[in-house]
Amino acid sequence: LLERRIPAMLCARYPGGSLLQRSLAVLPAHDRMERRLGSYDGLIGVESGAWEQLLARGLSPSALRRYASCPFQFFAASVLHVETADSTVPGDPIGPLEQGTLAHRILRRWMEDLTGRGFFTEPGTCLIDPLALLEDSAGQVFADYELTHPVGYALTWELRRHELLTFLREVGRQELAELSAEWRPLLFEYAVNGVLPIDLGKGPVAVPLKGRLDRVD
Repeated sequence: LLERRIPAMLCARYPGGSLLQRSLAVLPAHDRMERRLGSYDGLIGVESGAWEQLLARGLSPSALRRYASCPFQFFAASVLHVETADSTVPGDPIGPLEQGTLAHRILRRWMEDLTGRGFFTEPGTCLIDPLALLEDSAGQVFADYELTHPVGYALTWELRRHELLTFLREVGRQELAELSAEWRPLLFEYAVNGVLPIDLGKGPVAVPLKGRLDRVD
């Protein structure tokens, strides 16, 4: 009786909570404790419509990278539509999303500046300290961000900038080490719109591929 009343009480407490209702429907499937995979573990069946939805909306470079890194993350995000937990600290507006945006802008400005100064095409004659230029790029991005976005308390914002710049220095070293004499940045924020042939055993299927590549080397 209690198991039947709790879901009803929760739905009454949170009206219109379709996500809550779907979540409650998952609980009995997990509580069965059967030693087999089910629809919430990846066995969604051919009638689920997930494949047709993927073909309709297409794949993005980020989705492909997520699938290559961890297929279950792709399944959770693109099929189950599970959202990432919000880890933002109350009173601190610089959360993971904002840090990612800042890092993206800094790296793009840094690489564009290095490219414009001939760092990759004339490495022997270009007297540039790339990591010093990275700090300059970060300072410009931070200053621009402050003009259009809330950054919270001055001390917290200073700590966030220091943490992000420390992380980007290491990323910058890795980027420069991977870019040999045969590779150099060529395109930034490049829009892609094509097809990706995938063979599922019944012949190739053209999956739409569209989105934006951060950089093309």
